[in-house]
Amino acid sequence: MAKGQAARSRQAVVDFLVANKGVATLGAIARAVGLKPEQLKTVMGQLKGQVECASKAGMDSEKSMNWFHVDSRWRLVS
Repeated sequence: MAKGQAARSRQAVVDFLVANKGVATLGAIARAVGLKPEQLKTVMGQLKGQVECASKAGMDSEKSMNWFHVDSRWRLVS
């Protein structure tokens, strides 16, 4: 993903969360912004401090970005 495209993707995620009153599932966010799951996980990581997981989700400590519960709910940080 190119730098400009990554910035647009991050803004699209934030805009989507604002439009949905700040909380949405990863699946809904991915569909709305048109990203593949792997790309969305990267974007969510880049938004650290701006978004946070609002439901229980875990990551496999042995494999980077391998979610136990992929469709967790995310929200904007207040």
